[in-house]
Amino acid sequence: MGGESREKAEQGPAGLTSFHVRRAREGNADSLAWLVERFFPLLRASAEYRLGKQLRVLFDPEDIVNDVWERALPRLPELGAREARYTPVLLKFLATTLVRRINELYRRHIKGKPSPVPPERFSLENIPASPAGPFRQLARKEAQDLVTQAIQRLSPRDRELMILRGIEGHPYKEIAAVLGADPQTLPVRYQRALARLRRELPGSVYDELTDE
Repeated sequence: MGGESREKAEQGPAGLTSFHVRRAREGNADSLAWLVERFFPLLRASAEYRLGKQLRVLFDPEDIVNDVWERALPRLPELGAREARYTPVLLKFLATTLVRRINELYRRHIKGKPSPVPPERFSLENIPASPAGPFRQLARKEAQDLVTQAIQRLSPRDRELMILRGIEGHPYKEIAAVLGADPQTLPVRYQRALARLRRELPGSVYDELTDE
């Protein structure tokens, strides 16, 4: 069975991301690159939100995301599926790692010892080149930009809700305290925002976010 046919056969209800997580856990470089590219826009949105204006002067959100992947990769084989799906587990793990990393940077900053992210960090350049070639890589970059632009078009409140709930997975009660909102109204707002993202970009990573 060819690679593409095998991919479609194994995708099933668990989703394409779960398929690539399983292969990346086995050391497949193409699947690892796919995962990094797939989740990059979501992690960048979370990094921009968490850094805020103060730390964003010192740290590049993209460097933070690269740093997160460097820290997360050795532990990728430890991840277990949830109801045959890896997407919620992987996203939660990455988001938690990102928040912890930014908290480390913030603690150093308030102590008067800001420490920039070292320049030699994980990046897609360290992954063996895919035979897909530069045209496919360009298409993937354009797809990432579309995902980023879609979440940026949300209102600031809905974007914050999407980051806190969809990407970082916080419970509505905690989010309500942060946003100063009624926790009873947040699920409806979140589902509407997620539905909008899915309409704008069908087949994107937004299809894989939970709408619970």
